[in-house]
Amino acid sequence: MRRLPLVLAALLAAAPFTVANAAGRKPPKPKPTCRLVTDSQGDARGVAGAVTNAQGDTGLDVVSADLATNATQATVVFRLPGLNNTDPLSPAGRWFALAYTAAGKRTTVPVLLTPRGNTWGSGAAADAGTVDTATAEIRVTVPLAEAGLAGLKAGTVVSGFAVTTKRWVGAASTGQVVGDAVDTATSTATYKVGWPSCVRVGGDVAGA
Repeated sequence: MRRLPLVLAALLAAAPFTVANAAGRKPPKPKPTCRLVTDSQGDARGVAGAVTNAQGDTGLDVVSADLATNATQATVVFRLPGLNNTDPLSPAGRWFALAYTAAGKRTTVPVLLTPRGNTWGSGAAADAGTVDTATAEIRVTVPLAEAGLAGLKAGTVVSGFAVTTKRWVGAASTGQVVGDAVDTATSTATYKVGWPSCVRVGGDVAGA
């Protein structure tokens, strides 16, 4: 009959150390998100509209895309199978856009690449971007407000990702694009505001 009180006393004595150890342990950091949108290579529509490798426009064929944020900015990345500064199938220019929903609001972050210059996001002074032909990536960085993410709590879920690319014609001021979408992709993946990502946020140059 004396064993039970002794065992109980031993458990009670150990309990404070167990609780203290659990309280002092930091929760694990979330894993970085990467490739929130993925899409098959070679499915971009050619000039005649056919989805073939022969006519497919690799300069508008997005194979993956991402969104990443920090306290002040959001960066969107488009990845392609190959990327040049000009595209013979889209000589006037190329238009890329990532759309998503956060806190019930739908937002689109676009990029326009033309021989005369590039327009990042809305073209505001704070918007910047990079065309990296070595990695076949296009980056655009905009303030959180332009990205539709300002004032949201860290951890707010972003969902409904969709990528669209189009050939461009006309002046940037008119917002005119030509033809149907060259490439489209959607995703059921989610991102949480402020969470780590494989994408570096910021560091792009305005007008680059």
